[in-house]
Amino acid sequence: MPPPPMEPPRTTWADLPPELLSCVADRLHAAAPYVAARAVCAAWRSALPPPSPSLLVADAHGSAFALSLPLRCAFLLSPLPNRSRCVGSGHGWLAVACEEDVSYQDPDLHCRNFVAGAGWRVVGGSRRERLRIVLLNPCTGERIALPQHARLNPDSVSKIAFASIPRAGDFTVVAACGLGPLARTIAYIRTRVGGGGGATWSFEEIPGGTVLADVVYHDGDGEEDGGDKVYCLTANCDVYVLHIRPRKNPVLEPLLADFAGGAVSYPAHVFAPTYAQLSGIITGAKNLVFCDGNLYQVWRNTTGGAFRFMSPEGGGDAGEWFQVSEDEVFVLRYYPARRPCWEAVGDLGGHSVFVAPASDAVAVRAEGVPGLKVDCVYWTSRVGDRRAMVFDMKARRSTPCLAPSTDTAGRPVCWYFFRRMAIGSNDDDGEILQPQQKCSRLSKNPSWMFL
Repeated sequence: MPPPPMEPPRTTWADLPPELLSCVADRLHAAAPYVAARAVCAAWRSALPPPSPSLLVADAHGSAFALSLPLRCAFLLSPLPNRSRCVGSGHGWLAVACEEDVSYQDPDLHCRNFVAGAGWRVVGGSRRERLRIVLLNPCTGERIALPQHARLNPDSVSKIAFASIPRAGDFTVVAACGLGPLARTIAYIRTRVGGGGGATWSFEEIPGGTVLADVVYHDGDGEEDGGDKVYCLTANCDVYVLHIRPRKNPVLEPLLADFAGGAVSYPAHVFAPTYAQLSGIITGAKNLVFCDGNLYQVWRNTTGGAFRFMSPEGGGDAGEWFQVSEDEVFVLRYYPARRPCWEAVGDLGGHSVFVAPASDAVAVRAEGVPGLKVDCVYWTSRVGDRRAMVFDMKARRSTPCLAPSTDTAGRPVCWYFFRRMAIGSNDDDGEILQPQQKCSRLSKNPSWMFL
């Protein structure tokens, strides 16, 4: 009797050869299917390199793209709202201040009853526009509209930071409010599913009338770790911490409570003399970032050119000149037990940092990653500059890393780091490309050049 025929070996999608999978992925021009493909299984995730870090750019029509630095290609994202302004990004989400139209059937009633207030604009006739702050996932298109408040005018919000993985009805958001010299208010809201609803904003004033330069949300490990914290950097380099504890009101206190009676730290106490003087000259672009668990300040010269000043650390009676080049970046690390406690550093231990006016600063390990340089600060500017730049901490100069090749190429919005679309996954899809992974994809967006 002949033996029964052998069943063909069973194969799964995970057994798809990496070369074939890469050919398929090269035809995925939108971010959503590419990220979804990486979430299928470990084999696919290993075969398809992560697209982060990327630069999010938008054109005049709201079309948005993520320009992946490791893959050197562009992914199509969900459109951004019309006439929107990005005020924050992190964990794969954006915070945007945008307008929504509100129409009225009775123009006369509208004219009689309308009282101009925060968050509203008169458009004319029976229509006006309401300004809203919305959390937006540009990969999936999901939106979460934040509650409004009379004191929270979206036009005056300079930066928003939020806890990881926001969900409808379950998010924690902090906003830096005020424009120019009035940017010294912190607004805070926390909602929880099943928490009864009705959450509203609370407000804290930064002491001393100092202007906010940056806010960073730092997820804690529960009450044992002191809860979540929001680090607030002022233009004169004071750092305050907003402690967010479950079932308790938030508490704002200075990072350095041993100076000035716990009120405000003074540059001469926390920086070496040269940097204490420099902190008062460079007041435009300042950011906070965590790297390998350590806190850093990142300053960039935005004065419009090179300059020099007399440093008191020269050794002689008159000191010596300290030179600062155009767009030069300074990185200072926080050492809690030292005085001065902020010290300038010349490298980031193989990491690189991404900073922008509307982004949470992110540190990534860049060694061996295609397209990334180690010990560098990648930055974009809010004012007029459509390039993305990289500052080499060794060479001490900024050079372009991405630049538009046409006048209609759009404008940089922020640095963008994807998250996985797998349901229930808390892992960051911005994991860094491993050195053994190779990139074969070419740019699909000829309007931008990878430099």
